[in-house]
Amino acid sequence: MRSATGPEGPGGALTMVCLCAAWCRTCESFRAEFEALGHGTPRVALLRWVDIEDETDAVGDLDIQDFPTLLLVKGRSVLFFGPVLPRVGLVLQLIERAGDGALQPLKHPQAELLAQALGAAS
Repeated sequence: MRSATGPEGPGGALTMVCLCAAWCRTCESFRAEFEALGHGTPRVALLRWVDIEDETDAVGDLDIQDFPTLLLVKGRSVLFFGPVLPRVGLVLQLIERAGDGALQPLKHPQAELLAQALGAAS
């Protein structure tokens, strides 16, 4: 996990959470690449890896079926919530689009509750 304030400022900084499971081999192979994003992605103020089986209180009844699943939050707004291919280039494109304002907030109550429960929404 990395914590720093990016160019968006504290209220508008991006938070990215990767939801995975320890038994998922795809997640296992993607984890190092995902965590490396925290060293060269100034638009992301907080980067967090979450094993859904370790965070059952936060995940609650939300059924995550595909891994990895990303949750991208700016302030209190969920900008992206869904499965992604485990490719850093695609994740970086998502971050750039969010930072440039190309992604509009989603109306997804479960994702909003998840972001709050994980401390991803500020």
